[in-house]
Amino acid sequence: MTDKEILEGNRLIAEFMGYVYNDVPKGNPHNVGSGITKTNNMGDDYYFSFPENELLNFPYPKYHEDWNWLMPACAKFDNLSMSSRSKEKRYERSCDTIDWAVTCYEILPAFEALVDGIKWYNQNKDK
Repeated sequence: MTDKEILEGNRLIAEFMGYVYNDVPKGNPHNVGSGITKTNNMGDDYYFSFPENELLNFPYPKYHEDWNWLMPACAKFDNLSMSSRSKEKRYERSCDTIDWAVTCYEILPAFEALVDGIKWYNQNKDK
């Protein structure tokens, strides 16, 4: 995967997990530029930056390299449901692909399979 694909995949998974991509005003204490934030139940904002020239610096989502980030997203994807049988079969194939990569302890293939599954789900979810 290219750095750009990793960046886009991390952003896609973060949004799937409930983070919202937004532009952060200049002077933000976390970073200048764009990022995603998520507010926890106590009203605190979490901030993940998407610096254009520093792809993998923390605080950046690390779904592509840290099982602690990736596994909750895999679990959320695994618990989705589809209404039509044809969609259900394709969804189950995505889950099987993710499960296979996870059981082989291969994080990048699991990351890629989850990204592919989320892309498909976003195009086919019940509206």
